[in-house]
Amino acid sequence: MLLQLLLALPAIWLLVAVLAAPKARSGFGIAGLVAAALLGVAALLATVAAPFPRFSFEFVPLGIGPILLFIAIGRAMAGPGEDNGAARRTARIVAGGLAALSLLSLVWWLVADVAGAMTRSHGQEPTIAYLLSLRNERPLGHSNYTAGVAVLALGWTGALAFMESGRTRRVWLVAAAVSLATLFSSGSRGGWLALASLAAMTAWLWMVRRGANRRRIAIGVIVVAVATIVLAIVHPRTRALIGNLADTGRLNPGDVQRFSMAQAAIRMAADRPLFGSGPGATPLVYPRYRGEVLGGVETALQLHSTPLQILADTGVIGLAGAILIVALVGLRLRRESRDHELTISGCASVAFLGYAVFSLTDFQLDIPAISAAVAATAALSLREDRGVRIPGAAVLVTALVWLGAVAWSQRGAFEERARFSAAIDALEHSDFAAFRTTILGNIGKRTPPDPIMDSAALILADPHAYRVDAKPEPATAIALLDASLVQNPDQEIAHFNLGWLLLKVAPAKAESHFREAARLVPDK
Repeated sequence: MLLQLLLALPAIWLLVAVLAAPKARSGFGIAGLVAAALLGVAALLATVAAPFPRFSFEFVPLGIGPILLFIAIGRAMAGPGEDNGAARRTARIVAGGLAALSLLSLVWWLVADVAGAMTRSHGQEPTIAYLLSLRNERPLGHSNYTAGVAVLALGWTGALAFMESGRTRRVWLVAAAVSLATLFSSGSRGGWLALASLAAMTAWLWMVRRGANRRRIAIGVIVVAVATIVLAIVHPRTRALIGNLADTGRLNPGDVQRFSMAQAAIRMAADRPLFGSGPGATPLVYPRYRGEVLGGVETALQLHSTPLQILADTGVIGLAGAILIVALVGLRLRRESRDHELTISGCASVAFLGYAVFSLTDFQLDIPAISAAVAATAALSLREDRGVRIPGAAVLVTALVWLGAVAWSQRGAFEERARFSAAIDALEHSDFAAFRTTILGNIGKRTPPDPIMDSAALILADPHAYRVDAKPEPATAIALLDASLVQNPDQEIAHFNLGWLLLKVAPAKAESHFREAARLVPDK
């Protein structure tokens, strides 16, 4: 409920803003609005045309919410002056919030992971290399998310330190140092690539402002890039990856998996080029292509590349919108290089383009904190003195429709998830009868294909594995797995377990399911 309220906030903000100032300008040029419209329309069309539309519709708020936030921030900043008060306040809020999250991440990692490892060492001091190998996953649960936050924070704080002066500059420099330390603690390879691009952009801006010729600019950019590579080599994880590639001439398994995901994404897009497979549908669609690529992961919740993820989810329309935004921000930064002083829009452009480089190696727009920061950064980058005027009625209707869509997307889902939680609670208290009644009476009737039906089948097939003294019900488990496969036939786990359950009673059917499982995951 809190998540849905969070995703509805941009629409609520727009409603209030339109009612307060119905004739306000958008704050963007026509190109910026077209890019936002392309992303929004692509997400909605992809959901309608998706192979699993109910499933995709639950993920639409994660895509449309940031777009509405983009528009709301643009309206709030509409007004004369390149660095008006609203733009400057918004920039400080975004940069300060990212810096605070980076500081929280760094302190949490030092206290919980590094200090904890030293406490558990029992008198033997762990090496620096070992401590740095404890990749910082705080507080979002994965080191790549940590790196994404740090890249955005570093781009913002570094650019603001470049723009400001005096005590304010020192504050932003300290924040930039914290963000850099957080990025270092993540051990992310994509983070170092983004760091090199941020440093190169900063060096380019600095030298252009001072009238350096193209040769000196090129030399400066190369020096910065080399320095960043040297810094990456200092980290034991990236150093080991470089050493492994130099010694064996082979990529490590993680990189092989990323290449396989890229191949699968291209094939997904080739099959559904215009609208894609639908927002959030990768876990359901990817297994169909898993057996055709080398080294693909058994399950993939994302494709580890934002452009590829957008292409696979929303097709060429969504990708066109994303590319248009990046191109517009790049043009804004080019225009900034000709001005005498760096502006808020220039700072935002540096941060956005640095994150755009990082996004080539990961997809993070399903994290509300990151997607909101990216949307706000894009809005600050593309702000225009005199934006296009949008009729207040159109914005009002859009916001109201969106609030209704958010509510409708969760229609019945809360109730069914609550029942599933109650079923698991009954299982933990060894009340197998209550578990069985709740599962068979409610699960799978309203939700789209997901692991709940498979999980329920496995529990019913072997309750002893879950420390429950109850009689196994293989026939019921078979029926649940069959129903799950009717909804989505590309589930290796369902085929694999159904094969074992049918092995004695229907060996021919068991063989067909084993063959399907082998097709989906040949390595296994």
